[in-house]
Amino acid sequence: MPLTLPSYTDPAGNVYPASVWRIHELILQPGQKLARITFSAHKDAAALTAGKAAIGGATKQYILRGADFDKFRAAYTAKGANHIEALAETFALAKQDIHDPAHPGQLVSFFAGAVQS
Repeated sequence: MPLTLPSYTDPAGNVYPASVWRIHELILQPGQKLARITFSAHKDAAALTAGKAAIGGATKQYILRGADFDKFRAAYTAKGANHIEALAETFALAKQDIHDPAHPGQLVSFFAGAVQS
């Protein structure tokens, strides 16, 4: 299920209200306790549904290793979830990985405010 951000501004300053982010690549290596999750963005839900190309350069990647991998895998299975993409989205929504412009010195999730669509 894709994630919809209320607003995304690319490095060139273009603003995309209601950009839709879906998992582009998901690599799991449980034996190595490693996962790589890459999201790519589309202008909006209509662009995604129509099969239009993703926004150039609009990607977000996460790498989980060791204890982080174990933590999110355990949280995912404890919820009884049965869809592997839900694991990746759960991690992305919880990860505090960018600076919060409203609160200097604090981190928030890149996907703060996103809703599953």
